[in-house]
Amino acid sequence: MDRITGHTELLTLMAYPIRHSSSPAMHNEALSYLGLDYAYLCFEVDQDNLPQAIESMRALKVRGGNISMPNKIAVMQYLDRLTPEAEL
Repeated sequence: MDRITGHTELLTLMAYPIRHSSSPAMHNEALSYLGLDYAYLCFEVDQDNLPQAIESMRALKVRGGNISMPNKIAVMQYLDRLTPEAEL
């Protein structure tokens, strides 16, 4: 399978700082192993840019994303819904 195609869907990790993360290498290796046509990328997003980042995810039809500190709590107000576990 080609790693990036016209059908590849995006998964994200947003935090600040984040460039040190090994998550993209780990997740992209797992996605490739499983034959899933996704790419997992990190984006440095601070709390000032979080609302625009969430709107961009919607506009670009990003399939999913992880939010890390310091955005983990701040992001809740921009989400459509939370699972009961997340609400706790």
